[in-house]
Amino acid sequence: MNYTPRAKRKYSQNFFTDSDTLSVCVDMMKLQPNDHVLEIGPGTGVLTQLLIERVKHLTAIEIDRELLELLQIELSHDDRIELIGGNFMRWPLEPWCERAPLAKRKLVANIPYHLTSDILMKVINEKGLRQSGVHPALPYFSDIFMMVQNEVAQKLVAPPGSKDYGVFNITINLAAEAEVLAILPKEFFTPRPKVDSALIHLRPRLQPVVEIADQSLFWQLVTRIFQLRRKTLRNVLRSLDLAEEVWPNLEKNWDLQLRGETLSLTELAALAKMLSA
Repeated sequence: MNYTPRAKRKYSQNFFTDSDTLSVCVDMMKLQPNDHVLEIGPGTGVLTQLLIERVKHLTAIEIDRELLELLQIELSHDDRIELIGGNFMRWPLEPWCERAPLAKRKLVANIPYHLTSDILMKVINEKGLRQSGVHPALPYFSDIFMMVQNEVAQKLVAPPGSKDYGVFNITINLAAEAEVLAILPKEFFTPRPKVDSALIHLRPRLQPVVEIADQSLFWQLVTRIFQLRRKTLRNVLRSLDLAEEVWPNLEKNWDLQLRGETLSLTELAALAKMLSA
């Protein structure tokens, strides 16, 4: 584009301005020419241009009508890209997924901070995850690359017992392996946000990382543990109003003086399984 459009507050827009750094970020994604990439929020098209240099099939969905029109002027001649106007949160993923096998489907996004959680939950199919403990069908994407607040990125990779470990971390890690690829200083964006961003990589799981015998009980346990952060496991379990006959087994197999938030995903699943037996 010959100029940078003014960011609209209603869309919480922050445009990435450092093209050299962005090119390095795209290189980290290791995209292949035959990949089918879905880009959320192409904005001014800086990232979009880098993507279509690497792949033959790019779909970009943009909610801002002004930006969409500018992108159409700039890119309409290029048959490698499909531009769609609309709200990603209302856009069905299933028809797009039918275009390519799972291994070829990638998501790339630089999204508004306030929508980070909602978009993450959609792209990992959180609703299906909570119903069955694993994706009810294949995941939507083989790889997900997103620019998010650094604070959110650190929550994704937080170890048990840390202040950032919680329900959000557990939900994402049930669905996908998470890693932080790069920290992106706020100076790289305009308007400049108050915090740094990070590029994250999620690899959705094809098989469950743990066995969850009772979904309802597992999520009840996890939610209560983090509602009662810093309480002992004994106090957390007492708050669940468990039957008295389960306590001898708990006393025998668990250190009930531990704080619940120090339990790993595997341990949480094992505890929930014992409670459901």
